[in-house]
Amino acid sequence: MADIKRMTLEQLDAELTRLHTEQKRIRAEKKQVAAHLDRLISEKNMLEKLAAMSDTERHLLARMIQVGGIESESAVGVPGAG
Repeated sequence: MADIKRMTLEQLDAELTRLHTEQKRIRAEKKQVAAHLDRLISEKNMLEKLAAMSDTERHLLARMIQVGGIESESAVGVPGAG
């Protein structure tokens, strides 16, 4: 960044606009990264829970999913994508 004390009003206004635009871009990127991180953490936690389940528990869970007892991601949305 140039020395702001030497900038003209127009240059300061342009710099402020540039920074605001960059801030909006970063905010949007941050939201995407956070949503993806939430999804990966949720998947990791679910895999750990599945690994800790007995065969009977996994079988019952699979039956619940097959008969519609648990809604799919397309029905409830992606975690963290709020």
